[in-house]
Amino acid sequence: MSICVDLDVAAYFPTVSDSPPVVLSFVTQAADPPAQISNNAQVTIVSREPGLGARNMLGAWADSHDCYYYDEYFDGDNAAKEKWILQKLANTDQSLRYGDQVYLINVSYTGHRLTRGTRWLVGSGYVTTAAGGDYWTVEPAPARVPGSRLP
Repeated sequence: MSICVDLDVAAYFPTVSDSPPVVLSFVTQAADPPAQISNNAQVTIVSREPGLGARNMLGAWADSHDCYYYDEYFDGDNAAKEKWILQKLANTDQSLRYGDQVYLINVSYTGHRLTRGTRWLVGSGYVTTAAGGDYWTVEPAPARVPGSRLP
């Protein structure tokens, strides 16, 4: 995944590519979250890419066909655009594990899953939401995120 910047929107647009995968985290805003992520849990998707700063929350926004990273919203319509339902394809009675395939369904756009964009004029690779979208495979993150300042 790589990042493109649209200067008119001042946002970061992730793309799917052959480059090394980007480290993303599933984060819950629940007051007392369980120790493990269950099927159909509501999460936010936070990118750990260097250079994003506070604009690291993936959302599906009304002003763009493609999803992009932006600041965190805590309430209102924009908060729902940054929330995703994590839906497992198999073993739905078990908590999330590495190797599981999942759909990421946006809360604001009911039934729309995170998927690779296929618009030929713009080029494929950007991510968007669509009914019947792609599944994603959960993989472990590296012990150290490239470009991070933490030991």
